[in-house]
Amino acid sequence: MTAGTTRRGLLKRGLLGGLLLAAGGSTWLALRPSALAALPDEPLRLLTAAQYSILMAVIGRCVPDPVSTLVQRQETALRIDATLAGANDRTRADFTQLLGLLDNALAGLLLDGNPTPFTHLDATAQEAVLEAWRTSRIGLRRAGYQALRRIIVTHYYADPANQAAIGYPGPPKGVL
Repeated sequence: MTAGTTRRGLLKRGLLGGLLLAAGGSTWLALRPSALAALPDEPLRLLTAAQYSILMAVIGRCVPDPVSTLVQRQETALRIDATLAGANDRTRADFTQLLGLLDNALAGLLLDGNPTPFTHLDATAQEAVLEAWRTSRIGLRRAGYQALRRIIVTHYYADPANQAAIGYPGPPKGVL
C-alpha cells in the first residue's frame, strides 16, 4: 500500500463517505415536500399551502367519509386557520411545527421506520401513523396527537349543521 492508501486512510475515507451519504439522504428525506391538496377559494390567513394540505389529510382521518364531506373538511380547516391567525405567536409556531413534524419523512423514518410523508400515504397508512402517535411511548407525540385531534373535532362540530348530523340539538336556549 502507498502512503495515501493505508488501511487507516481507507477507513477514514470510508467512514467520511458513509457519513456524507447518510447526511445527504437524511437531508433529502427531511426536505421532501408535502403532497398538496387543492386550496380553498377563500384565502388562508396563516397556514401555508403545505400546512393546509397536512391539516386536510389529518381532518380526513379524524372525521372521514361518510361522516364528513370535502366541503365540511375544508370549512373545518378554514375555521382552524382563522383561530390560529388570532392566536399568540407561540401557539401558532407550535401548531405549524407539529404539522411539519407529522409530515416529515426523516422523522417518520426515525420514529416509525416509514420514510414517506404523511400526505403521500393512503388512508389506511395515515390511520396507522396517527395510531402510532396516539399510542407512542414518547409523551410529546401523544400530546401532539391529542392536540391535533381535539382542535379538529372541536372546530368540525362548531358548525351547527355538523352538530345536527349526530343528533345534538345545540346548546340550551339562553346559554349562548
